[in-house]
Amino acid sequence: KGRSHKDRRVACSPFDAQRNKEIPTVPALFHHKTWTVKTHEALGAANDHEKIKELFPNCYGKPRISFEPASSLALLEHQKQPSLSQQQEPILRVGCVLSGGQAPG
Repeated sequence: KGRSHKDRRVACSPFDAQRNKEIPTVPALFHHKTWTVKTHEALGAANDHEKIKELFPNCYGKPRISFEPASSLALLEHQKQPSLSQQQEPILRVGCVLSGGQAPG
């Protein structure tokens, strides 16, 4: 009682012990405080267009986007705009569809 979770001994396999030592790689983009969003041409499915469009009616055919660190010029333009208390930043909803077969593990 009264001990933190770090004090508890937990039995784990050698695989789990090695995996727990790993430090995940963080994409470089996450080291930046501000990003810009770039839109790109929408891509369709390789096969079964209608079936996939039916499964994802709200996002199929929408443009692709990518995130990039904001340039110095973009930061200056952003700073010239009214503060967030005066102007609400739009909420960006992003969906990700992963495919390519069964994942390992």
